[in-house]
Amino acid sequence: MNPSGYQPKYPVQTLQKSMDVLLYMVNHPSPEGLTITEISAHTGISKSGVHRILDTFLSYRIVEKLESAQTYRLGWGLYELGLAVPSTNSLLSTDYADIMSDLCHQLSETINLGIRSEDEVVIIHKREPQSRFHASTVVGDREPLHATSLGKVFLSALTNDEVREYYATHKIVRMTENSIMTAEAMIPELVRTRKLGYAMDCEEFEPDLICVAMPIWDYTGKIAAAMSVSGPSSHMTETYMELVIQELRKAVNKISASLGYTESIQKKLPV
Repeated sequence: MNPSGYQPKYPVQTLQKSMDVLLYMVNHPSPEGLTITEISAHTGISKSGVHRILDTFLSYRIVEKLESAQTYRLGWGLYELGLAVPSTNSLLSTDYADIMSDLCHQLSETINLGIRSEDEVVIIHKREPQSRFHASTVVGDREPLHATSLGKVFLSALTNDEVREYYATHKIVRMTENSIMTAEAMIPELVRTRKLGYAMDCEEFEPDLICVAMPIWDYTGKIAAAMSVSGPSSHMTETYMELVIQELRKAVNKISASLGYTESIQKKLPV
């Protein structure tokens, strides 16, 4: 029942059994509680073993006992423990720099990490290859949402009406002849972004620059940041882009996981 897939080198059997009991209760929540017999039957742990584990959990308020029914359900102590996790797992506490360095080394392309600040993207970290093409952005640069792949990632979290409001209330600058200048032209682009899981900037911010970006998700299902790969249009062929998308997805998934995101969490995106 190990959800991470990691196999411990020095497993503590009693602790493993305790986690099996806890995970069964997490995956089968019940206001009426669960019986020792039911937990035992589904975990393969003896009834006496389950009883000892639950009795220990009671002392830490991890579970609570419903005396009238002789059943157990999750307790508030578990909730209180969980509240400490977000405060110690922010974007800045992840190893995103190492992940970006690895991706840059593998692809030999510029890697940018951006967050949304008001109605712009701010580049907070960057990795560039030793040779080849270098994108012109630097850490601290602010970029428009409408003309960059990073920006489109954040726009994809908005409803169509919010996209229209963005275009109506902001000065939309034509960065290149490919820049998307109207909300009605941008909306289908954002539909594709949500469907594919990545956004493209095809020479919309700079001539001869192709960028692909993907969201980094947090434990609430919201977009915490976005990461992009940028390269010259002559190099970003269709075949090569398949590799870029594949490796970028691996990188953002690692960072998202460190922020508590799992596939079971509902992404906060418009339908």
